[in-house]
Amino acid sequence: MLTQSHISFIQQRIAKMLVMLSIFLLPGTLEAQTSMIMEDFESPDVQTRIQTLDSRFELVDHAGSRAVKVESGIDKPYPNIRVSAPATFWDITRFTRVEADVTNLGSTSLRMGMRLDNKGATGRKNSNTGGSTLAPGETATIGVDIDRIFATELRDSLKGMQATPWGIRGEWGGVIDPAKVEQINFFVSSPAEPYHFIIDNIRTTGVFNPETQRIPEPFFPFIDRFGQYVHSQWPGKVTDESQLREAAQREAQEVIQSPRPDSWTQYGGWKDGPLLPATGHFYPIKHEGKWHLVDPEGRLFFSMGMDVVKAGSSTVIDQGRDSWFKDAPWKSENPAMQEFIGTATPKRGDYKNLKVQTFDFYSANLLHKYGPDYRNLWLKNTPKRLMNWGFNTIGCWSDPEIIKQPGIPYTHWIFINSAKLPWQPGTRNRISDPWHEMFETEIRRRAGNMISTTVDDPWCIGYFLDNELSWGEETHLAHGLLKAPKDQPAKKQFIDWLRAKYDSIETLNRAWGTGHPSWQAMLEGNSEPKPAQAHDDLVAFNEVIVRQYFSVVRRILKELAPNKLYLGCRFAEHNPQVVKIAAEYCDVVSFNIYRETLLGWQPFPGFDKPVIVGEFHFGSTDRGVFGNGLRGTASTEESAQMLVRYVRSARDNPLVVGAHWFMLLDEPTSGRALDAENHGIGFLSITDTPHDAMIQATRSLAGEIYK
Repeated sequence: MLTQSHISFIQQRIAKMLVMLSIFLLPGTLEAQTSMIMEDFESPDVQTRIQTLDSRFELVDHAGSRAVKVESGIDKPYPNIRVSAPATFWDITRFTRVEADVTNLGSTSLRMGMRLDNKGATGRKNSNTGGSTLAPGETATIGVDIDRIFATELRDSLKGMQATPWGIRGEWGGVIDPAKVEQINFFVSSPAEPYHFIIDNIRTTGVFNPETQRIPEPFFPFIDRFGQYVHSQWPGKVTDESQLREAAQREAQEVIQSPRPDSWTQYGGWKDGPLLPATGHFYPIKHEGKWHLVDPEGRLFFSMGMDVVKAGSSTVIDQGRDSWFKDAPWKSENPAMQEFIGTATPKRGDYKNLKVQTFDFYSANLLHKYGPDYRNLWLKNTPKRLMNWGFNTIGCWSDPEIIKQPGIPYTHWIFINSAKLPWQPGTRNRISDPWHEMFETEIRRRAGNMISTTVDDPWCIGYFLDNELSWGEETHLAHGLLKAPKDQPAKKQFIDWLRAKYDSIETLNRAWGTGHPSWQAMLEGNSEPKPAQAHDDLVAFNEVIVRQYFSVVRRILKELAPNKLYLGCRFAEHNPQVVKIAAEYCDVVSFNIYRETLLGWQPFPGFDKPVIVGEFHFGSTDRGVFGNGLRGTASTEESAQMLVRYVRSARDNPLVVGAHWFMLLDEPTSGRALDAENHGIGFLSITDTPHDAMIQATRSLAGEIYK
């Protein structure tokens, strides 16, 4: 006899089948042959195949069928839910992508990661990762492209390149055997608050075509004399130097005909918008419930910026790479090509710490395009091109000479290179010890050098100091001091702070569960307390460290450049404790935010301070460059569409006052000498050719950004 639970299960199963049939059997589609349900959460044993980390789940009725509802925690860096295959593994060899339907139940935006795992998977090996960002209340499809094991020997031989024509090399990112997918991992990154969401309908899409992984014969050489990939074609690919000279003339006419959008002030502000007090400098204001920048003439200003505005990006040409290059320019009879040969010592990758020989294809192409005075012409023309494309700001990492050119606002960047706090696991960019005697000295020295010509310049918006520092969780910095050497200034401050709170070392020992014989022994030692007992003190002193860092930076910056904005440290992680303190000292708080949209985004609930996005992009691999950056798309046209969506969402977010694209140039196909990166994330190719879809997108945005 069927029980009520059996009847309910059958009804739910039929409902889901009807939903899936309505998707797969649309007239004129091939979906019936190109999709496979991997998990629909209807199976009686599904609950036994779900594992979590710092998350809770329950099976619920949703949209007429069963789904899994998840609440993430906030204690781990990557709270997740993992769904294992019903058998040993899923075989998805015939397909190109795995997708799932996700509903964001929260009131803030949700960045959801999704990962396909083989046995032994980590974020860097035996896995493929994807995901998407959902606005509050949004239901959307997220997915992961399948990057499969292929051409392993050839792929691994392409040293000095992160990505290849067949995907990321193993040491830079995961590849999988699609016949042996053991589990699917859904995760969020460093949440400031619990996220609530529903997952359903995990399925494959797309038919895998083995021809897409064909190896051209012969493969070598695969880079032409302009630095382009030999074995594919795309709009704008250069085949002759005359095309570069013709492009220079055409672009000069475009700039003359349309120097900037008609709706802009000379600074790129809203010419016909509200007139606010004009100070001769940029400043932030909250106007009608939304944060804005105001330009020197008193007009509202949204900073549409371009990062890394600089000419040149060299690639390695020795280290056994001689066979890679067809008609290598450095071997030509043109003596001018010798100017672009150089040396470098890479900081990361296969050639780390080796002295390598390099060639700068981009600058060589500029010589063909502009002639002997290419450097000065590039400096003169580039700001004009940016304004013509719809950009009104030169962003971080740009050529110091470019910001001296008239006609476009800019930001500047200062790196604080003084003694650091101790390294800890998970640390990428260490924070300077804010009590070290060289901390203030170094800020003054570097800031003085960089801002001496910008302090009174109305075109200068302000300054970033540092970039993507590893702040960690709420006790991270203070905890690291416990194992620091005795001469670490911050550790001495920590001991003094504890002595002021506890009347004796014995009192501290009782509170922390430790056995330090004296304060001096604690200073000289490296033992750790019981985490729960020391937690409150670690949190409190962590805040002291953060406050010392930001307060000293602000004090010096305002002393040297009182009319310029302190734009923060370009957060890549969102520790609410740190962000809250930063907001007290920064005029504008900066975040590098690589996600699809900023609708509903905020660092934490209740945050009310202007935000500038220091970096974002959407890369593609359809222009002869093999990596697609931190947020990839299927084509340049799709990247342009995602750019429009992102900037519109930034404009509509009440906190955001600007967004800066990373970066101007595509990276070299054969890998950047510095670190082997080779991503198609620029507005310009290595031949200085604009990607038309991208500039058309930003031109259209420029005309609507103030509407």
